[in-house]
Amino acid sequence: MGGGDDAAQRARWQTVLTLRDDVVDADAALLREADVVVLQALRPEGAAAAAASLGLADGSTGWLSQMPDDVIAVVSSGRLQWARMGVTPAERFAMGMRTE
Repeated sequence: MGGGDDAAQRARWQTVLTLRDDVVDADAALLREADVVVLQALRPEGAAAAAASLGLADGSTGWLSQMPDDVIAVVSSGRLQWARMGVTPAERFAMGMRTE
């Protein structure tokens, strides 16, 4: 393979990770282009922006803004799934979660 082919091959296997504190309307294009989106509980405005950008059902907005601290939403190919995380006390502290 020539140099150009090698670069094209590598590009297909690259991953870009983008972290945000919250979702705003300006993130719409980024969300639409993502293969996988992982969300924690969002403010109602952020939940509405995420749901609209990802093409989620209307009822998703409420769930995205009311998730418990140990639950994440995973969106891929328009499909919304939920996962409960098992976190340690140190992880809870680092993520700013409520302590029990």
